[in-house]
Amino acid sequence: MAFRYWKLALLLSAGFLPGIAHAENDETLNDRMIALVDRDVSRQPKVAIEEIRAMIAQAEADKEVGTLARAAALGALGGAHFYIQDFDQSLASFRAAEELLAADNLNTHKQMISILNNISVVLSMTGKAEEALAIQQKVLDIRRETDGTDSSSYAAALFNIGSTKFRLGDYESAVTEIRQAVDIARAIEKPTDADNTLAVTYWMSLAAVVNATGNTELSLKENRLATQYAESRLGDRHSVYAGALNNLGSALSSAGRCGEAIPLLRRALELRTEILGRDKRDTAITLTNLADCLAKAEPSLDQVAMFDEAARIFESSPGNSQSRYTGNSLAKAGLLSTRLGQLKEGQAYLERALSLTESALPDTHPAVAELRLELLNNYLLNRNYESANIIMSAIEKQDDAVARFPAVEKFKFAVMRTELANALGRPENKSSEAIAAYREVRGKILDRAVSIEEYFADDTGLTDQFARFAGIMAGEGNMAESFDAMQLAQFADLSSVSGNLTARSIAEKAGFGDEVRRLQDLVQNGKKIDAGFTKATTEGDKPRQAALLAEREDNSKAIADLSARIETALPDYWALAKPEPVALGKLQSALGSAPLVMVTPALDGVYVTAVTRDDYLWQKTPATPGQINQWVLDIRNSVSQDGGSTTPFAMDSAHALYRYYFPPEVETLLQDKQEIHLVSAGILAALPASLLIMEPVRGQTADADIAWLIKRFAVSNPMSVSDLVQPPVSRKRDIRFAGFGAPSLSGTRDGPVVFASLLRSGNVDVAEVRDLPSLPSATLELTNIGEALGRDLSSVITGDAATEARIKSMDLRPYSVLAFATHGLVNGELRGLGEPALVFTPPQTDDGADDGLLTASEIGQLRLDADWVILSACNSASGAGVGTPTYSGLAKSFAYAGARSLLLSHWRVRDDAAARLTVDTVKNAAGGMDRAQALRRAQLDLMADPGVPGASHPAVWAPFILIGD
Repeated sequence: MAFRYWKLALLLSAGFLPGIAHAENDETLNDRMIALVDRDVSRQPKVAIEEIRAMIAQAEADKEVGTLARAAALGALGGAHFYIQDFDQSLASFRAAEELLAADNLNTHKQMISILNNISVVLSMTGKAEEALAIQQKVLDIRRETDGTDSSSYAAALFNIGSTKFRLGDYESAVTEIRQAVDIARAIEKPTDADNTLAVTYWMSLAAVVNATGNTELSLKENRLATQYAESRLGDRHSVYAGALNNLGSALSSAGRCGEAIPLLRRALELRTEILGRDKRDTAITLTNLADCLAKAEPSLDQVAMFDEAARIFESSPGNSQSRYTGNSLAKAGLLSTRLGQLKEGQAYLERALSLTESALPDTHPAVAELRLELLNNYLLNRNYESANIIMSAIEKQDDAVARFPAVEKFKFAVMRTELANALGRPENKSSEAIAAYREVRGKILDRAVSIEEYFADDTGLTDQFARFAGIMAGEGNMAESFDAMQLAQFADLSSVSGNLTARSIAEKAGFGDEVRRLQDLVQNGKKIDAGFTKATTEGDKPRQAALLAEREDNSKAIADLSARIETALPDYWALAKPEPVALGKLQSALGSAPLVMVTPALDGVYVTAVTRDDYLWQKTPATPGQINQWVLDIRNSVSQDGGSTTPFAMDSAHALYRYYFPPEVETLLQDKQEIHLVSAGILAALPASLLIMEPVRGQTADADIAWLIKRFAVSNPMSVSDLVQPPVSRKRDIRFAGFGAPSLSGTRDGPVVFASLLRSGNVDVAEVRDLPSLPSATLELTNIGEALGRDLSSVITGDAATEARIKSMDLRPYSVLAFATHGLVNGELRGLGEPALVFTPPQTDDGADDGLLTASEIGQLRLDADWVILSACNSASGAGVGTPTYSGLAKSFAYAGARSLLLSHWRVRDDAAARLTVDTVKNAAGGMDRAQALRRAQLDLMADPGVPGASHPAVWAPFILIGD
């Protein structure tokens, strides 16, 4: 849930908001009323109303009270009414103050400007933004006449107009006005104005408004510039600089780039805690943003506790508006609790959040409708249909708010309305509404102008809703729509790599393959530059920040120029290259004997889709995320390097998961099959399906005698469903092999590799890399693969020669088979500090070009034409933690670089087992076996070999998976 409507700040003139002025005994009534300008009426607004009304009544009989004093009292009264949501009385008081000042010809007095600004705020809050805009235009005209167009007051008036146009939905005009305010504020700032924060404040707002236009990249650019400007003007210990860091981190998080966002948000939290204190509102805002980003990367109850802490800080902060911030944090705690399967706890958080939101905002406000929608979802998951029906009725009464829902929320609402109608047995059928909403959001997601990753990044619950919609469609017999939706439920996992490869294929046929690859490389390079800027910012490296901003400008210009050339030469290119779900009929026509099985974990169970040439089956098996997560973690722990083949395997968990992958109806459909194409999502992608157990294990059963899935099926993992409908490519080329690995390492480090220890303030520590364990069997493994494929056409590079620089300098396109036998380090071990990497022989000192780690972004810039890439490395199939899809990390980078098929390990592999499995798989494939069958045969042979210690344990035989074929 984006909570987009929470970001509209109260713009009451600052004159009413600072600390309370205390009257002295010798002050006149006039003085006391003038002092109301500085009174904070938000803390106890009802008390303030009584006291101010008493002063106004007393002033009726006191001729010494002047116009400015009377206007100040009316203005304070209007502010107090505002804070108890009595907008009619608030506006009446402000209008009365305006009339008083105008009658005394004080039209350009600063108090008149303050009153006019407050009138515009109330008008905006009550849905009269057009009237508010007219008032603000009046203020702008006054500022132009009295102060000129190069004044801070004129810039402030422009900023207010831009803010109101933003509320009116005129985003483009809002950008223009606020950008002009930024330019004026920057132009009039002097080097001596060390504490002038206006330009930075306006600039941060500009970035937020630009983001609302859908231009994420420009918004990130403005945030980076604002952050750099704040640091250069205010220093790196200023609260406003901390705010800029917070905003940049939040923007990166919204764009799905939490690896970059987390260190920025951590730094912002440190600064705000140090400068402001842990118990302050702005600190709690950053705490909420950090928890949000951490929850996207690897959700846990730790982030629920962070949201809860932020809510307590907001609740204890002064000001009536804090209930909105409190509600926001409580809502996020509720959403995450629900996502983690703690439905009752999630319900309690969401109900409290809704109560606070309803007290702070009018019932017609979109934020109220959004939160009701999330609580409705929780009730449905809890099967609390009575409460769900009540809150559904409340949402349906919010016609205007629902009409303003973005496409994602409209779709979620339509799905939930259909589910509730079905659960209550109502005769009306809401599925037509759900279908229309699905097609709208589908179109937006597949629009090439929108980043698919961004749609799934902000925890909008899309995966869950798509799976549930697929169930509705299957229940009505609409199997085509059901299959389409199940593909979208996994689209963030599958789409980007296959989309890039499809784009290149289309361009190559038209003679523009090199240009498209160059364009894709420039986009990847932009991400690398952005990551470098984040690193330089957290380290306070100002020269590096400036250099990277300039480099990014050049890179962006190159992207724009090349995109224009491609579009001119291939007008239909973007439409043809756009990733699309595969139509059910098209897939069934293209399928051979191996069926497709798609497995998607959701909040209310595991959804399975099985497709054969003749049948389509959709099934849901109820389960909580907590159950599924625990089974996966049990299995992972029982095959980890620490335990290896000596740790008892989690057999009960492996069988339990088998029943979720293959419920009885699916099992029956596949009973005569020998091979399956399997696509699994979420946390289930952290396991190779080969180690699932088909029958319950009773008593003391030898590992080799267990009914492992691999004994029945060969398993391949397509890069995307679209790969299954591509015609086979006949490639006549000699097999050429290159193997890299067995780096020269000291081998003194014991135990599992923890990548965080290899970093010092974000920089790779070359000495720590060198201290990693050596891999004694890696050279033999690579040599054996080379001999199996033909020694004369093989190249094996190991030891001191196996360096990052050597690999980058080689032309790898002639090699049809590539193998890497080394340590693989993944995001989960980075704890958000970097990216996946392969380890090679490190240099004596880090020269900037070679640090011993070939990272995922560097792999993506290689040029490959490989039929097969083998990664015999620790964790090479993993992504950013146990719940991350298989297609992220190193696997995704190699596929992007040009690998058509990959053999990857899911956990740290014992050297002897890695050599045996990879060599035998290659030999089997070279002998004519299908690759999935070649891997299966190698696994079964190793499992049954009594000469290999512990070979029958899945930790030894099961780590590898095949992606693509």
